[in-house]
Amino acid sequence: MSAEDLERYEAEMELQLYREYRDVVGMFTHVVETERRFYLANEVTVTPHRVDGDVWFELDLRDAWVWDMYRPARFVQHVRVLTFRDVNVEQLPPRTEESPPFLAPGSIESPAPHDSTGPAGPPGPPGPPGLGGYGAPGGPSGGPAGGPAGPPPPTER
Repeated sequence: MSAEDLERYEAEMELQLYREYRDVVGMFTHVVETERRFYLANEVTVTPHRVDGDVWFELDLRDAWVWDMYRPARFVQHVRVLTFRDVNVEQLPPRTEESPPFLAPGSIESPAPHDSTGPAGPPGPPGPPGLGGYGAPGGPSGGPAGGPAGPPPPTER
């Protein structure tokens, strides 16, 4: 397998993961971002601990989904994270069944058959790291463009 084949495979896996994220984000109430992982969860508890002037955080996530293309099962019942690094927890806006008027049927053109990105729409919830945020590549939040380089970091427990 050449380096180009590997890059193509990883790009396809990342796109597949993004599509899965887009499909499941509406099932969750919180977005949690650590230096090593990106999570969607329905219950989040952050407990700061102070030891000898240092602060570390204990995160307890319930009913979660993990952004990790190397993980075969991304839905998990319980995640516990211990970190000295920054933690970002955001509550997602409640999901409504009603579409905004500008997304009413017939208000936008369908994408061309070869165009997998679709028409531009309103900003959605914050996107996963490496894809720019707001659910689309190049958005204003979410982490370094292009995602992390190299092999995946060890799994947090």
